Amino acid sequence: FVYMLVLSYTESATTATLIATMAITATARFLSYHRQEPSILYQIPGVLSLVPGAAVYNTMQAAIKGNILSTYSNALTGFKLSGAIAIGSLIILVLPYKAFEIFPRFGKKKQGN
Repeated sequence: FVYMLVLSYTESATTATLIATMAITATARFLSYHRQEPSILYQIPGVLSLVPGAAVYNTMQAAIKGNILSTYSNALTGFKLSGAIAIGSLIILVLPYKAFEIFPRFGKKKQGN
């Protein structure tokens, strides 16, 4: 949803991938904090749809056909999208864990009674 929304405003797949990855990673960190599970459980399924499989496929297809310009163009697109996924994840992952304590943890019992 975030990817399509940003893509409709910017027309840049790289920017849309970056912002969508940041949204997925923030959601994963939030759920990780509150459910006390590893964030990777929530992040991988979300980011999987952003992986540039079509760019890699087009790169290989152009390389087999011998079209060097198309090969480089598709490879660059794949690298940009992969880099956007990595940078978007890192931007959110460097935030302190307490930054995702917006609400009290689910099922957390009050101490002192």
